Amino acid sequence: MDWCEGRAATDQGKKVKREEISSELSRLAFEFFFRFSRFEFALKANHYLQCTTVGAKAEPGWGAFSEKWRDNYEVSEEARRLLDDPPMRQVVGRGQELEWKRVTFAPKSADLDKVSQLLRVVRNNLFHGGKHGARDWDDQQRTESLLRSSLAILQQLVDLSGLAQDYEGFY
Repeated sequence: MDWCEGRAATDQGKKVKREEISSELSRLAFEFFFRFSRFEFALKANHYLQCTTVGAKAEPGWGAFSEKWRDNYEVSEEARRLLDDPPMRQVVGRGQELEWKRVTFAPKSADLDKVSQLLRVVRNNLFHGGKHGARDWDDQQRTESLLRSSLAILQQLVDLSGLAQDYEGFY
């Protein structure tokens, strides 16, 4: 994970080793991956697809989901935290150096569009992002906060849209 611009790094040189990661952070990371995967499964199972062309890859359609539910979405306390102090996105910089940049949104983006995009950034950073340096994974409190907020938001999106059966795996 990463720090938001403007945060002061407490220990720029410290790198957390795997064995130093708290059991709570490990539990939250696993729970987030599990819940995020279940949510994307629920999207696909309920025909929120990125592309509906016969033969296309079955990929979750976050945009279709957001389009259907954005008018009914209310920003929760957890979503407000995510929007006010969002994760940054890893991008390719000059000389193919990896950099962290603030996530930007299209003008007049709906809150649900922003929140769903930030959930995917949290997932991507946790799964693919750099895991070193005080600006990302090594700030375990920041990472835990992002994961707690994201888990709460996923549940709120399930409650909003009625996806509980597929999200929870009740058949």
